[in-house]
Amino acid sequence: MKEYQPLVSIITVVYNGIISLEKTILSVLGQSFQNIEYIIIDGGSTDGSVDIIKKYADRLAYWVSEPDKGIYYAMNKGIDQASGEWINFMNVGDWFYSADSVNDIFGGENLNGYDLVYGNTEKRRGDKSEIYIPGDASNFYKRLMIHQSTFSRTSLNRKYKFDTTFKVSADFDFMFKVFLYKHKTLHVDVVVSSFDLVGFSHDNRYRGFSEDRVIAFKYKGNLLLSCKVYLFYVYITGIGKAIDLMKTYLPGVYKQLKKMKG
Repeated sequence: MKEYQPLVSIITVVYNGIISLEKTILSVLGQSFQNIEYIIIDGGSTDGSVDIIKKYADRLAYWVSEPDKGIYYAMNKGIDQASGEWINFMNVGDWFYSADSVNDIFGGENLNGYDLVYGNTEKRRGDKSEIYIPGDASNFYKRLMIHQSTFSRTSLNRKYKFDTTFKVSADFDFMFKVFLYKHKTLHVDVVVSSFDLVGFSHDNRYRGFSEDRVIAFKYKGNLLLSCKVYLFYVYITGIGKAIDLMKTYLPGVYKQLKKMKG
């Protein structure tokens, strides 16, 4: 193991997550990597989640329970409290794949010069799971990394705070900036986290696809990516809902093409 261990801030955002919160917490507190500060941002839970947080309060660097305006507001609050060199968001319902997950990232590779490091993910749906391996910078748009398996420099998170105008896809917006502005990234071929596919993003996936399209246009008029996002939406939702989205999609395409031409 390397002598130098950077301080890693792990942030959990939760709202009424009593069913799985304790498992998420224990996966963080049980990491073999020693230099971790753990931050929990609760959105004013009323289901007993706060009692679970209090149970582990003496092992937390910071926690708060108060109403907020959504998941990305809460994640930004966590960024404000972080004092580590790196940040990982391990939100309620997800957990580290093993006790060595953080050490697998920071115990081996020399990360000097990298702004974002990411690994693989176990994707869960009910009693089934599969290992997802994201692409590298050359095929980022084809296979995106998942933020539960991603560690980014705290300075980067503060530079590109989550855009709270997006309710579902602000993490995609963050990742887009990282690659568009050519920050140095590293893929480490280890499974970092276990991610529940039936969660917030899944429940709001139709809005998420629409926001992804907006984000694709937002940076350099990425028409190709926007079309890919839309076609994926058609595949998932069926032609009926896709036609409804097209009513707002086509005017956006026209405006962006006109802007690019000008």
